[in-house]
Amino acid sequence: MSPRGGSRNPTAALTRPPDSFSPQRQAVAQAHARDLGDFSRLADAETFTREAWVEQQAHSLKHDEHGAATVVKALAHLPVDQATDRRTAYHARDTALNYLTKRLNQIQYAAFQAQGFPIGSGSVESANKLVVEARLKGSGMHWARPHVNALVALRTIACADWWAEAWPHIERHLRDHARQVRARHRELYESRLLFGPRPP
Repeated sequence: MSPRGGSRNPTAALTRPPDSFSPQRQAVAQAHARDLGDFSRLADAETFTREAWVEQQAHSLKHDEHGAATVVKALAHLPVDQATDRRTAYHARDTALNYLTKRLNQIQYAAFQAQGFPIGSGSVESANKLVVEARLKGSGMHWARPHVNALVALRTIACADWWAEAWPHIERHLRDHARQVRARHRELYESRLLFGPRPP
C-alpha cells in the first residue's frame, strides 16, 4: 500500500513512461487560470470586469469539483463579439477553448488536491533536476534510449524511499524475465539439435 492508501505495482513502473509513473505530473498547470486573463483582455465590453472574471475562474478551477468544466463554459461565453478587434478576440478564445478542452483531465485541481497531490509545477520542475537529471546527466554518462524509462522508475522509487517495499516485486519480475529468456534459448537449442542448423 502507498502512504496515501492506494496500491502500487512497482514492477509495472519499469515499463511505464515517466509521465504516467508520477501522478503529480498530471497536475502541473495551475497557471492556466492566470493565463485566462490574457484572453479576457480581448473582451472590451464595458460591463465586463476582467480582474474579477479572472479571479472567479481561478478560484473555481482550483477549488470547485467541476471547476474545469465551469471555466471552459465561462470562456465560451466571453463577450468577444463586443471586442474592438473581433477577429483576434474570437481566435484567442477558440485557441484557449481548444487548449483547455483537450486537457480537462489534467486540470482537475480540486480532485488532485483532495488526493494530496501538489498542483503547482515547482515540485515537478525541481524533481526533474534533482531526481532525473542528477542521475542521467552526470559527467561522462551516456544512456541508450530503451534503458532510460526503467532507470528513471528505479530512481523515483529510491528517492521516494520505497526501495524496501518495491525491490521484492522488481526482483521477482527480473527473475521471471530471466527464466523466460533461458526457456526460449533452450527451445532454440533443442530445435537446432533436432532439425539441424538453418541453411545460410
